[in-house]
Amino acid sequence: AAKAWTRDGLAVVAPDLPFHGDRMVEGSDPAGVHAPDAVLRSLGDLARVIDFVEGHDRLGGRPIAFLGFSMGGWLGTLLAAGDQRVAGLCLCVVGSK
Repeated sequence: AAKAWTRDGLAVVAPDLPFHGDRMVEGSDPAGVHAPDAVLRSLGDLARVIDFVEGHDRLGGRPIAFLGFSMGGWLGTLLAAGDQRVAGLCLCVVGSK
C-alpha cells in the first residue's frame, strides 16, 4: 500500500517500534511490548517521527495522518489523544491484552 500512496504524492514513514522488526532483541519477551515503560518509549519514538516529518524540508507544514495496525492501532489511539499534530487517524485490527 505504501508504494501506491507514494505514487499519489503522500509521504510514508514506517518505523519499527520496540520488539518489532530490526528492534526485536533476540531472546527478549515480545509480551514486554505491553509494559508501561515500553508503551511510553514507543509513544516517544512516534513523537520523534512526527518531529522529523515536521522538520523535513519538503514535508513540514503538511497534515500528518497516522495509520496503525494491531499494536500500532492502540498506540495510535494514545498518540492522537496526546499529540494535536496528528490530523487524521485510521486504526485497523486493534488488539488489546
